[in-house]
Amino acid sequence: MGIHISLDVVPEKIAKEEWDKVYKESLVLIRNYPFLNRVTAKKYGQAFSFYVKTREITNQYGHSGWFTSGDLVSKKRGESFHFPKTLKYYGEGFRDQLDQDVFWSILSAKGCIEEDDNRIPDIKKLWGGKTQGEPYHLYLLAVGCLVEARLPGAAVVYGDISLGQCKRAIRWANQYLEIPIELTDRACMIQLYKRVLKMNLDDGERLEAFLSLTMEKKVEKMGDFIREYFDRDTIKAYFQKAFGGFTPDQVGFIHEMKIYFALGFDLEMFCTLVKEKHKWKKVLTAESIIRRVVKSKLYVKDKNTYDYTEHIQDRPDSEEIETIKDQMSKVFALMSGAVNENVSAYLSYDDMMDVLEKNFKDECDVQKIVEQFRKENEEEQESFQSLFYDNDEIMLKMGKMLEDEEKEKEVYAIADFDDLMQYEEGDTVEPQLEKCITKLIQFMKKVSEEEYDKRFLPLNVRERCRMLISNNEQFLLSKRSWNQIFNHILDDQYMMKYYPFFRVKAVNDESYQIYYALISNEELLDHYYE
Repeated sequence: MGIHISLDVVPEKIAKEEWDKVYKESLVLIRNYPFLNRVTAKKYGQAFSFYVKTREITNQYGHSGWFTSGDLVSKKRGESFHFPKTLKYYGEGFRDQLDQDVFWSILSAKGCIEEDDNRIPDIKKLWGGKTQGEPYHLYLLAVGCLVEARLPGAAVVYGDISLGQCKRAIRWANQYLEIPIELTDRACMIQLYKRVLKMNLDDGERLEAFLSLTMEKKVEKMGDFIREYFDRDTIKAYFQKAFGGFTPDQVGFIHEMKIYFALGFDLEMFCTLVKEKHKWKKVLTAESIIRRVVKSKLYVKDKNTYDYTEHIQDRPDSEEIETIKDQMSKVFALMSGAVNENVSAYLSYDDMMDVLEKNFKDECDVQKIVEQFRKENEEEQESFQSLFYDNDEIMLKMGKMLEDEEKEKEVYAIADFDDLMQYEEGDTVEPQLEKCITKLIQFMKKVSEEEYDKRFLPLNVRERCRMLISNNEQFLLSKRSWNQIFNHILDDQYMMKYYPFFRVKAVNDESYQIYYALISNEELLDHYYE
């Protein structure tokens, strides 16, 4: 679990001079965003870490390039990502796989083909870490988009990203690049199809690859494209496989059904596909299929189709970054059954009945079952579906509540925990947040009063430095912050303010954010400590 960004390359398709150009352009981008890099040093024999601005370096293993794990403004971090200066450790420049496409990597990652399929070329993973949706995610994605744009077919960036994010990242990058970059072929149906057509895939694999690789919204326009370029038997086989792994009440079935109808495929073929399956799958009864069709509200013209649980990849229009908290919320929502079952398509009630009667009249009383489930839809009052997706009044109230919260935040310069790092003297702070800060400051003062004279005051310079370093398990500080502390290590008035940070343990995310902002932002600490 986590928010990932992957960057894969086929080194043998990339000449040294091509990579050199891309690498130089990446340096332009990292100079224009405050990427953070974590480094390690020693003080009195004790190893400690601090952060600096990302720049080109050679690490202790002799690997040159640049590293990043966050940003200098928010100080928020994810996992470390390395961008190499050379691909020589990955096997660059032999160029004997010119006909191979790096898209094989995504097909393998998504389970479209087996990992050990001998058609997969020698693909190397440069990135595969978690950004957790922290601010540097977007700008790291910009570098990935740069690499893919400059090395088509030989590099691809993918993961927990959307087409909207890529557009936003590219807009930022193009402010600084001499030659603008464009969107991936995955953002254009015809370009993607041409790429997939050249890959060694059969018809069924080709359609699955197309739908797995595309970053565009799965709507009727894409369905028209599929119907033009793929034959009906291939399409039927694809969806039969897609529906085959689930029962009608499972989230996977609902998800595939929503895609099917969003692409403009009809109820007639849907019934044919699932009927063929339920002949040998006992759990897939005519009644369960009819129930799923009615629950989808196919017969309702105006309905809410927004789904909170959708993955970010299924929201190509969104430029927002999904965070680990967002992802966890969606997981809990899925476990609670918070999936919007409504399909985006519409078929009149009479036409729906005609199709269902035609397909299932020999197996059950279609009219009776449809009316039963239709009545359930109308009378249902307490399900997540009825409360949040099908209740316009509640949705409006929630929207108004969120709007009011945003307006209230605008009153204060510092409205939430994320803003504390940017505090400057004179900024107004939201009252409840200010209470939390004051409470933690009081606790820190109590720690100093109770411990400082006994535990810290008797120590010499070396012992004090080593103690602080060994006790610091929570906060990644800047080099400047460490130097300030080391330079004032014998200044007891100064150190009494900082000593508690190396003794307290943050019990939750909120207290951690306050402590981290206080130790990182001298203006904030001085303002509230007095």
